[in-house]
Amino acid sequence: MKHITKEAPRPPKRSSYRKHTRQGEVLRYLRISKRISMRRAGELNDCSSSLINHYENGRADIVESRVLELVTSYGYTMTEFEEYLGGKLIPVTDLRRDCEEMLGRIDEARLRAVHAVLVGFISGS
Repeated sequence: MKHITKEAPRPPKRSSYRKHTRQGEVLRYLRISKRISMRRAGELNDCSSSLINHYENGRADIVESRVLELVTSYGYTMTEFEEYLGGKLIPVTDLRRDCEEMLGRIDEARLRAVHAVLVGFISGS
């Protein structure tokens, strides 16, 4: 009779969850500011558009050499990248996404206040 052994539960894949990072946010801004699609970014860096997405959304860890490749392929220098990484203001490139992320971070009382303002905008149109 064969013994059936259960495998130990696997930890979730890194791509199963997001880990919001400033690095990913900066890479996304640099790509978008040069009007480079994820597909084109993948082609420029010999990787898939999915991997570009994973880097930007914190679903994949990224090594320093890959950061350098991405940054330079987007037409930026590492000095410029590091300025944004260090706190230089990143212009908003996706207003809806930024708003959704902010809404996810505020407490329920403030969320109710935001809701009231939005209802006012919609009913006033």
